[in-house]
Amino acid sequence: MNIKFIVMVSDSLERINNVKLLQNEIPDLFIYDTDNDDVFQKFINCFNVEDRYDGLVILEDDILLCKDFYSKINSIIHENRKDIISFFEKPNSTKPLSTKHNKGYEFLYNQCNYYPIEYCSLVNNNNTISEFKSSYFAKNKVWSAPTDTYISFVLDKHNIKYLMKLPFLVQHLPFKSTLGNRSSKRQTKHFIDDIWQEQ
Repeated sequence: MNIKFIVMVSDSLERINNVKLLQNEIPDLFIYDTDNDDVFQKFINCFNVEDRYDGLVILEDDILLCKDFYSKINSIIHENRKDIISFFEKPNSTKPLSTKHNKGYEFLYNQCNYYPIEYCSLVNNNNTISEFKSSYFAKNKVWSAPTDTYISFVLDKHNIKYLMKLPFLVQHLPFKSTLGNRSSKRQTKHFIDDIWQEQ
């Protein structure tokens, strides 16, 4: 399979340095510079995927990759190639989690997700974008980059489930948020490297 990997990076020095680490682990990683300028639209632009690719992995710039990440994620995608796959979510959850298909409206967090090519056009659809903006931004004028909320909207609109794959292949790093005063304590207890160390 030919998967396109994109990381969205802001102008934060610690995030720029972290993306360099991601580059060392992911061959041909595409770097998309957001500079906090219309992050929402730039996220949608990532779904303009060329026909030569079978799917898309979008990463954020504040993640730690597990050991042998590239091999592991490609193996999981190959086994679940028709599913949208979440490789990180539910930080701070103390409840037992397991691999399962969740309803689209439950989708949350964009740290690391895979999208089969056939779903990219659903996300990058002008009518859907307009519908979402008219419903969301009218109520939430402060939060300007609801990218995961938008994916949830798209999946729910089309009655699509996604696969939450455990254990998670990435960990959320405690970087200061570039999009507002949000807590940096959003780490998961289900990161694969941490689980292996405990065994």
